[in-house]
Amino acid sequence: MSFEADADKKWDKDDIHLLAYTTQPPVDLDTTLADFPDGWTECIVSAPLKTIILDTPGYPGQIKRPKIPAHCISESPGKGLGMFATRKVTAGELILAERALMIAPAALQVPVPADIFDNYPTEQAKQAILFEQEKALEVAYKRMPEEHQTAFMALYNSHTQDGSGPIVGVIRTNGYMLNGPMQDEWRPGPKGAYVGVFNELSRLNHSCRPNTYRTFDMVSFAMEIYAVRDIEESEEITTYYTHLLLPTTTRQQNLEPYGVRCDCASCANPRVSDDRRMEIAKKCKRDILADRVSRWSTNPRLSDDFALREGERLLKLVEDEGLETEICYSELLMHLAMVHAALGNTEETGQYATRWMATRIAKGRPLEKQFEDVMTLKQILDTFTDCRGRLHQDSGEINGMAGKLREMKLEGLNL
Repeated sequence: MSFEADADKKWDKDDIHLLAYTTQPPVDLDTTLADFPDGWTECIVSAPLKTIILDTPGYPGQIKRPKIPAHCISESPGKGLGMFATRKVTAGELILAERALMIAPAALQVPVPADIFDNYPTEQAKQAILFEQEKALEVAYKRMPEEHQTAFMALYNSHTQDGSGPIVGVIRTNGYMLNGPMQDEWRPGPKGAYVGVFNELSRLNHSCRPNTYRTFDMVSFAMEIYAVRDIEESEEITTYYTHLLLPTTTRQQNLEPYGVRCDCASCANPRVSDDRRMEIAKKCKRDILADRVSRWSTNPRLSDDFALREGERLLKLVEDEGLETEICYSELLMHLAMVHAALGNTEETGQYATRWMATRIAKGRPLEKQFEDVMTLKQILDTFTDCRGRLHQDSGEINGMAGKLREMKLEGLNL
C-alpha cells in the first residue's frame, strides 16, 4: 500500500492501492480553529474514497446543531469522563454533531514483507506492524492543529501494554467504525472500513442499553448522535461498542480491549436478559415479521392475537432490554402500525407510524429521504387499511408491500 501526497487529482477504483493524507474539509495552511470553528479532520483514506468525498453533492455542508445545547462532558463514576444531558432530550432529537480529529482505515495496511508471519515469530511480526502503523499515523497526527493534538492525546488509551504506539492505542480505544458511504466500496467488509476519533463523541461511554444512535453524515463530514428514546436531564448519554444481541459473557469479552466492564441493568441480570435477547434475535430475524403480518391480514381465520399481541409482546421485550438502536425496534413499530391499519384503528396506527418515523430520523435520515419514507409509509398503510380478509396471500399488493419492507430493512441495516 503506497502513500500519496494530498494532490488535486481524480482517482478511481484502479487506484485503490494508494492512500492519501488529506485534510477534510479542505482548509488553507494558515487556517486556525478561530477562523473555522466547526473544525476539520486529518484523514488517511484510499485515493478513490478521497475523490468520492470531494464529489459528494453539497460537500462540504455545515454541521447540524441542536436548537438548544443538550450535553456536557463530566465525570462518570467508575468510568472517567462521560457525556450527560443538560436538559430533557426527546426521542429522535439531535444531541451533537462533530467532525473527527482523525479518520484512518480500520485495518491500516503498512509496508511490511508479505511473508512476515512466515519468517518471524507471531508476536514479533505483530510488533513490527504496529510500529509501521504508528509511523504512518504520526504523519496525520502532526498535520493536526495543536489544540486537536492535545485533545487526541487526552483520550483514554487502553493499549499501553501491548506494543501499540500512543496514536495507535488511542485509535484502538476510541475509534468508532464509520457507517454509510465512508468506506471503500471495492473492499467489502472490515478491509474497507474506516474509524474516526473525536474530541467529545469519543467520551461517550458504552451501555448494553444505549440511549443514542450514531451515524456519519458525508455532506457535513461529521458524526451525529440522536436520542433513540427520551433522555432525562442529568442522565448519562451512552452508545455501544459491541453487538447488543450477543450473550452477556460474549459482550463483556468484546469490551475487555476497551478497558470496559458494563454494569447496566441487563448485564446485572444476565439469566433473564440473555433469554430475552435470544428470543428477540430469533423472532425478528430475516422476514419473519413481514411474513406473519401478511399471513394474518389475508387469512380471517387467524386471530388478531396472531399479529397484534405477539407484536406488542416483542416490542415490550425490546423496550425492556433498552434495544431501541436495533433494526428490530423500527420493524416492530411498522408491524404494529400495519396491524392497527388492518383493524381500522386510526389512532393507534398514527401513534406507531409516528414512532417509526422518529426511529428513521434518529438514524440521521436526510430530509429528502424522510419525505420518501413518509410516502412509502402512506402507501403501505393505505394497502392495509381495513384489509382483513380482502387481500390474498399471493396478491400483487401484498407482494409489493413485502418488497418495500425488505428494501427498507436493508436501508436500515446500512444507515
